[in-house]
Amino acid sequence: MLGHISSELDDLDFLHNQYKWIPNRNQIRPSKNALYDKNRTLDWIKYEWQSMGDFIRANVFNLPWNIHERGKKIVREHPTWIVFQPSRWPYQLDIGEHYILWYPTKERLVSDYQIDLDIQNSIHKLHFGPYDYAWYINPKISINDYFHVQVFLIRY
Repeated sequence: MLGHISSELDDLDFLHNQYKWIPNRNQIRPSKNALYDKNRTLDWIKYEWQSMGDFIRANVFNLPWNIHERGKKIVREHPTWIVFQPSRWPYQLDIGEHYILWYPTKERLVSDYQIDLDIQNSIHKLHFGPYDYAWYINPKISINDYFHVQVFLIRY
């Protein structure tokens, strides 16, 4: 377990040389197909949903949605729990898996230690067996409505 790692490109390259499951500077973006899907989805969200936050509450935190008087989908409830899930638009990893750990707040209100505990507890619930992981906060956040971290995981 590496825990919190730097998102600096030189640091990622250095770590990738030792741990192939951690992305290097050339792997920290989705594939062209996934990026195309991401951009289409983000455009669709603007058309279909009241806000990105509503989309996240419905599709990440699984809260019910309604149609707003302007015809867009809206979620009135707010989550109080975390969600650990495979990335919808994973990075281009040769090996390992890319997950996202979502928190129910816009701002970061948790320590590195708590994030590590949350990742470990989430992985434990998935019954993965032996594993290593590392995480960082994306410096180029495209979805900033809820605090989340990028998690890179290798199972043995």
